[in-house]
Amino acid sequence: MHGRANRKRKPATDVAHLGRDPKQHLGAVSTPVYHATTILFDTVAELEAAERGQYPGVTYGLHGLPTVTDLQSAMAELEGGYAALAVASGLAAITLALLGTTRAGDHVLVTDAVYGPTRRFCDNQLKRFGVIHLQVRPSNASSNRTRAWCSPNRPARSLSKCRTCRRLPKSPIVAVRS
Repeated sequence: MHGRANRKRKPATDVAHLGRDPKQHLGAVSTPVYHATTILFDTVAELEAAERGQYPGVTYGLHGLPTVTDLQSAMAELEGGYAALAVASGLAAITLALLGTTRAGDHVLVTDAVYGPTRRFCDNQLKRFGVIHLQVRPSNASSNRTRAWCSPNRPARSLSKCRTCRRLPKSPIVAVRS
């Protein structure tokens, strides 16, 4: 990749330079946009390897194209991480995070003002996997649910899901008490 996150540079400079490798794109400074959905394989053996997850190259338009891999590299570098994964939507990101960090018996806390599709995902899908989720109103610190969450008897493996909206300063989503 072209450069690494540099703490001496301003973040805007890193955003402009990270995740790009002009040598990979005929010298183009910006990664070209690849409009592709179907990927052709040279042999049936390559196709079969891709179906087994053993093909090292691009297998589908959403996975492995330079447009996506360069974005992921830039995000990982900007955030100081090892890797990043780009997904198609915010709900996909939330779902991936919840499924990747919970297992049967875990508890997830969500505010009562959480994004509707996230609530439905918790109600319908996490429940199927044995993950318990609680919906609480953060502004009501005296509620039984909130007290139970803050209790020292709370399960060790727990996750809090909060979402803030900068555009809606009076939204109940940001009504969180310490």
